[in-house]
Amino acid sequence: MPLIFITTNLSKDKVPDNFISEFAEEVAHIMKKPIQVRGNTPLVIKLQQNETQTEIVRCYSGNTNRRSNVSIWLYRPRAAVVMVRDLQPFDNPERNKKTSSGIINFVVEGLKLSPNRINTVMLPEDANCIGLGDGSLLSEKQH
Repeated sequence: MPLIFITTNLSKDKVPDNFISEFAEEVAHIMKKPIQVRGNTPLVIKLQQNETQTEIVRCYSGNTNRRSNVSIWLYRPRAAVVMVRDLQPFDNPERNKKTSSGIINFVVEGLKLSPNRINTVMLPEDANCIGLGDGSLLSEKQH
């Protein structure tokens, strides 16, 4: 069940209406995941658009009285970051390159961005950290 977050400074009119559905199919193909399981889509994709030029992140270093602010500046116009979280470990550099390359190529085509304006971040997800609607954890449902 990959969770994919696409953050871009593109306005809504610059993103084709069918981008998310086509992206879901492409990611399912790239990551060798089914597009549907028992009528449900096991891919979750969130597109965040019109991101501002700065984002303030508050970091806590163990002590809530000691707080530091980190500013992240997006200097480049027309950029995107794609974060992929999945239960599979991202421990194979060759597979990671293929996944990243496939995602970047699709985003380049779909959003008309330059490849040097797109980054992918791949992070493993822990099934013990995903709560379900019935109060159980995803790890309890896996066999």
